[in-house]
Amino acid sequence: MGLTFSHNGKALAALHSSPAAPHELFVRDLRSGRWTQLTRSGAGCVPAEHLVEPRLVRYRSFDGAPISGFLYLPRTGARPFPLLVWPHGGPEYQETAEYRGRHQFWANHGYAVFAPNFRGSTGFGKRFQKLIYKDWGGGHYKDLLWGIEHLCRAGLADKSRVGIYGGSFGGYTTLWAITQDPELWKAAVAIVAPSNLLTFIRSTHPSWRKFAVEMLGDPETERELLESRSPLFFADRVRTPLLLFQGGNDPRVRRSEAEQFVSALRARGIPVEYALFEDEGHGWRTMDRVFEEMERSLDFLGRHLKSLRAAAPFEAPVG
Repeated sequence: MGLTFSHNGKALAALHSSPAAPHELFVRDLRSGRWTQLTRSGAGCVPAEHLVEPRLVRYRSFDGAPISGFLYLPRTGARPFPLLVWPHGGPEYQETAEYRGRHQFWANHGYAVFAPNFRGSTGFGKRFQKLIYKDWGGGHYKDLLWGIEHLCRAGLADKSRVGIYGGSFGGYTTLWAITQDPELWKAAVAIVAPSNLLTFIRSTHPSWRKFAVEMLGDPETERELLESRSPLFFADRVRTPLLLFQGGNDPRVRRSEAEQFVSALRARGIPVEYALFEDEGHGWRTMDRVFEEMERSLDFLGRHLKSLRAAAPFEAPVG
């Protein structure tokens, strides 16, 4: 929620959303205390009853660290559902109980969506937040794996149908995941994803380079660390079908990050679908591009993930 006082101090404006309701603008008259809703944008043409309220999931990770996340379950269909793991970007960011259009989209198309707040996320203390520094592909990735195990044991997701979908740092995590556990991930969609941390740091916009070195490491003095955490150097392990989106004018994650990974896969005969949006940057400016991404991803995941035969449900749910 964002709060802004009027110039005369007589009113307060607030932007508010919930998981099943997009952002709307409200104004409070401070004298009467009455709230007035100014906008009613809704979720486009999606009926409110089709939107889902996520459940908050808590579990212990590999080292006992408490991890939480939001699980969006389809309103209809037989359990266990095909699972889409969404590692957020940032990586210093937090999944919260507000409207997430992508998550709602996938839940409405029959996928369980798991959006965890792995180590490195904000809102859980500075120590937890800093655990991501110089550990990309380490503890935070294990947090994802342990979350999947938790959901599958609870009968909420199907381990034979697990995909991953993320952008920016989430895109990096997607590429890392399919190089580390190619048998687990049945489909992957990555958006503006760093693939080689050495070239990523050297080519990113100067305004972000100092921070990238602090978070990831120095290419001149910590080359071995950066190579060991770069998906590109493990491209020969990939077996997972991949759809990769890239903005041609991205100042943060240059198009070369996508293209060197695509080239490495194609040189090894590994299928990969590559969508370059020449006029876009670090994310999409128009809804047309968003729709194009979602339509292509819907077709891709339908072919490689949802169409897979479901495993038998688990018998013994856990808390």
